[in-house]
Amino acid sequence: MSNQSNIDAILSRYKSSFVEKKQMLDDYRQQLSGAPRGPSELYSEIHAELHKLAGSLGMYGYDDLAAQARSAMKSAQSCEKDQLEEGLMKLSLLFLEQR
Repeated sequence: MSNQSNIDAILSRYKSSFVEKKQMLDDYRQQLSGAPRGPSELYSEIHAELHKLAGSLGMYGYDDLAAQARSAMKSAQSCEKDQLEEGLMKLSLLFLEQR
């Protein structure tokens, strides 16, 4: 197997995880809809997941998705519920466009 084939296989495997990543974002949006405003474990958990997601998306060359993940991450860090819900929705839609 050539180096390019290996790279293509890795990229394909990562892209196939987008369905799971989108579902995670949708689950977080649903959890947020019933969550109180203000700091909580949920915001911390979402921030941590978005941080990992932004890094891996950037590493694989999905710059638009990485930028959206970083934007949503900032909303999670500052516990801005409405902005976070909107950011998660935008990111989820971007994942749909990549299929």
